[in-house]
Amino acid sequence: MKRKKWILMLTLCTSLVLGTVVTSVAATGPAPAQPMAQECGNCGQMRLLNQYQYGQWVYMGTTICEKRPGRLDEEYKRPVFVSVKCGNCGFTADLTTIWEKKVVCNH
Repeated sequence: MKRKKWILMLTLCTSLVLGTVVTSVAATGPAPAQPMAQECGNCGQMRLLNQYQYGQWVYMGTTICEKRPGRLDEEYKRPVFVSVKCGNCGFTADLTTIWEKKVVCNH
């Protein structure tokens, strides 16, 4: 049930954002092309790209199965460390850590 609500909220938020973007682009005309990489603060080159490092899945407990309410599923989460690295000088910087969640249905 929580997953269905989460998916519904994600869908609503996405449609709201896309509607706003489409409306603003239609009103102002096409935006200038954006670079594929960011500028490195160390060397000034446009070679700063995102990197993702995935941690180990950690068991968090059980939850009621959505398919079979009388059974339990296992919940896991893992950290995803987001950083940037310059392809020119090798400069790196940590940006944030996000958490991925998965539910394993064993029946």
